Amino acid sequence: MGKNLLLKISSIIIALVMIFGLSAAPGSINGRMITEAHASSKTITVTRGEQFAVKGRYIYYTRNMSGTRTGIVRYDTKTKQKKTIVPYKYKGEWTNGFSNLTIKGKYIYAVWDHYYGTDNAEPYIYRFDLKGKNRKRLACGYNFAMKGNKIYFTKCKMKNYGDNYISPVEKGLYSMSLAGKKMKKVKGVVLKESDYMLDYSCDSVRINHTNFAFTDDPGPYDYHTYTSLKKITESAKKTIYACKKQEEIYSAEIHGKWVMLNVYNKKSFKIKLILMDINGKNRKTLKTWRAGE
Repeated sequence: MGKNLLLKISSIIIALVMIFGLSAAPGSINGRMITEAHASSKTITVTRGEQFAVKGRYIYYTRNMSGTRTGIVRYDTKTKQKKTIVPYKYKGEWTNGFSNLTIKGKYIYAVWDHYYGTDNAEPYIYRFDLKGKNRKRLACGYNFAMKGNKIYFTKCKMKNYGDNYISPVEKGLYSMSLAGKKMKKVKGVVLKESDYMLDYSCDSVRINHTNFAFTDDPGPYDYHTYTSLKKITESAKKTIYACKKQEEIYSAEIHGKWVMLNVYNKKSFKIKLILMDINGKNRKTLKTWRAGE
């Protein structure tokens, strides 16, 4: 096996680990925490988004991989209208789209993977205004979280392995300003995320004195099938989403008074992206597509 081929295979594995969190690489967010820890480390609680963010009456959302890409879409909860404000194509070419979607002040922040496909990655942190304009690339990196006026992220550098093949190399945990300035390496801290996501690694969260939890229908080989989402307060327990036959919930993300679900139908092989409020009302299916990749 040639040296160039070995380098390509190694870089593909690294890229998949970095983007999809298949292992806990130093400086990356694994589950709920960035792991750059030492015995004397201090813990900083940070905020982070993934699929959607809220600003006033607008929901900004994105969905990439698993058979679809959306760009960044703005949904008006008053008019019920959707508009793609940032397409997922870059310089006319298809990309893997956006993740880590967050709003801070007057700007949208997101990771934009310029690569298209599942065998590599080319991740950059971008900033846009709330109309999707004034695009600015802040850094080569991914898995960012915010605290005050700082962005903490895993920095990377695109390395050319020859034959026009480039792939990201991780450089560690860094911080920078909201404008992408004052970049420096971070040591001796653990970044703990505020709870916002339920999935196969975390089936319950507590947000503002309210618990949200999946109902598990255990399957063979310890496979979890989540069939409903419950809202639990001190005085009541309420099912706010119940799956239909053949359905299961892949994930639920919660920001403010809104919840976004990924619901998979095992018979049709289709995924639904569903928005609703935290009481299970004002429900809207934003997108349906056939699962892939």
